Amino acid sequence: MTKAVEDAFTIIHIRISSIKVFGICARHFITGALIVFVIFNTIQVFVTVRAGDIWGFIESGLFIILTLYVCLAWVISWPKAGKMLNKAFEYEEKHKTSRK
Repeated sequence: MTKAVEDAFTIIHIRISSIKVFGICARHFITGALIVFVIFNTIQVFVTVRAGDIWGFIESGLFIILTLYVCLAWVISWPKAGKMLNKAFEYEEKHKTSRK
């Protein structure tokens, strides 16, 4: 399952590599959003613990585990996508010079 998620995120990295969101590369924007999401989920866990809400704590705990899994898969797929993009760029440059 982890391999499938990493491969899916690698493809997403490659597909969005040239897209800009608010003037920032989409890959960087999504990574920043995931970090903010982890922070908010952590705060939610602390709030439910402080309130003594056991079901809220279980829900928040499961949600933060899921969020951390997605973040980890996203970060792991980043270098793989970078290598693939570099190979594609080298391939394009090689074929551009051979056509001339």
